Amino acid sequence: MKKIIHTVTLLCITTMVYSQEQKEANNTAIDGVSTFGRLGSDCSGRGICSFTTSTNKSQPNTRLIYNEDNTVTFFIDRTKITTEDVYKIIGGKITEHSKGDAFTFILEASLELDSSMLSKLEITLPITTILKGNYPVAITNESFIMTLKIQ
Repeated sequence: MKKIIHTVTLLCITTMVYSQEQKEANNTAIDGVSTFGRLGSDCSGRGICSFTTSTNKSQPNTRLIYNEDNTVTFFIDRTKITTEDVYKIIGGKITEHSKGDAFTFILEASLELDSSMLSKLEITLPITTILKGNYPVAITNESFIMTLKIQ
């Protein structure tokens, strides 16, 4: 019974993540390099420690898109992150037994967007912060995808 409830919950969360309407406000994306972990000097814990924009197309591990519903979507390239990064994103590792599991991205500390990023994303609202919280993660063969709230 517990396994059935777990499976139903997983299906509901997966459906929710994939059905989120991704309205790109301006078709503007930023490619960059994310460092994972809680914001701080040692980047321990879970979340996004830093995000820096990149002009070198071979280097980025993350694409960030601003959506018109005041969210940002992170597309993290799984081939360009470490096993430790995976743990800091989903709290564990993906195995054959966990492929159907629901994973949650925990942003332990809010992340400030600098003026350069706001400009590149063409955000004109007084939005500067990605809010800490728990967010569902969609997992594909290539990416971790999560949509985070901003204000």
